[in-house]
Amino acid sequence: MFRKDYFLIFFFVVLLFTTACATKKPIKKDFYLPSPEDIKEKYIAVEEAEPGQPSKRIYYKVAPWYGFKKAACSLTFDDGTRDQYMVAFPEMEKRNIKGTFFLITRLVRRSYWMDDKLKRHLFSWDQARQLWVAGHEIGSHSRTHKDLTKRGVNVKRELGGSSEKILKEIPSVIAVTLSWPYWRNNEEHQDLASEHYISARAGTGLIENYVENNIDNPKSRVINLYAVDSICIRNSEIDKPWKSYSNRIWEDGKWFVLCFHGIDDGRIDQDWLGWEPLSISQFRDILNHIEDRDFWIAPFGMVSRYIRERDSATLALKASRSSYYILSLDDGLDDAVFNQPLSIEIKIPEKWKKYRVSQRRIAIDHHITKEGYLRFSVLPDGSDIFIERVE
Repeated sequence: MFRKDYFLIFFFVVLLFTTACATKKPIKKDFYLPSPEDIKEKYIAVEEAEPGQPSKRIYYKVAPWYGFKKAACSLTFDDGTRDQYMVAFPEMEKRNIKGTFFLITRLVRRSYWMDDKLKRHLFSWDQARQLWVAGHEIGSHSRTHKDLTKRGVNVKRELGGSSEKILKEIPSVIAVTLSWPYWRNNEEHQDLASEHYISARAGTGLIENYVENNIDNPKSRVINLYAVDSICIRNSEIDKPWKSYSNRIWEDGKWFVLCFHGIDDGRIDQDWLGWEPLSISQFRDILNHIEDRDFWIAPFGMVSRYIRERDSATLALKASRSSYYILSLDDGLDDAVFNQPLSIEIKIPEKWKKYRVSQRRIAIDHHITKEGYLRFSVLPDGSDIFIERVE
């Protein structure tokens, strides 16, 4: 009887476990990148129409990219070599451009990484915290930079241990993004990554492949946020026509993701340099081009958040009077993690000359387009958005 009871308990535990696994909701990886022309105007009915009269409606759109920019761009750096902190970081700060730095987390304390037979020195956790405080993103490049597709590699430890280390070293980080070592991953790895990261950057390292995947491929508007393609601009690739390709990405309203390694100013120690370094003049030329095209330039995780939030956000009317409207924008996501403001435009039925916009009692910058739309950016957390008439 004793053994029978234990057998029944074991049977029910196995049954519950297999049922839970079978009913586990799959993560959403694929998201559509709309062009500005794809964003359709929606509306909220303010009140029912009287017979023979049109109803009062609030027309609105959620912008494809923050600030109603035509396209997005993220500058990402792999490995965390010292030249990135000493050369790239100051150059970006001069322009107020923020990027993402992916670190090999277990090796930061040791201060170097053996890249085959080359010893590459890494910047420290204190320097990583300086980058974070300045507005840059610190992400994971795994614990030890192993090829995760090879047999015998503990992928769970490489991914989970790395994200935990970042959260421990920089407690103000609330979510982490990942760069796949050697750009290599598979579907199983992506599922594992979703347990620790909000998105992951991949790629092939070749400009031709980036073009084929992101420009010439008719399906390229569907993006896998756990294998985001990137273009690696390094010394051996710099002479290829990447500028014309970036222009095509911008014209099409997509996301241009760049991957860098070394940046050489001619004075830095050679063992502080990353793989196939660009000269500082080449790096400046890239930054000049990106700025001239007027991309929304933002860290990888910030753009990832925007995509997820935009995909699920809905606008609702909570109250309306003759002098104000109360709205809410909600994406149904974890507000502690997904806290990137979304840009929206609204056309109020009344023709007010001046507006006051606020959320959580904080004034929100806004402007009115020549078509009469009110544009502003707010958090999609369901909190009240007040739009008031100013006399």
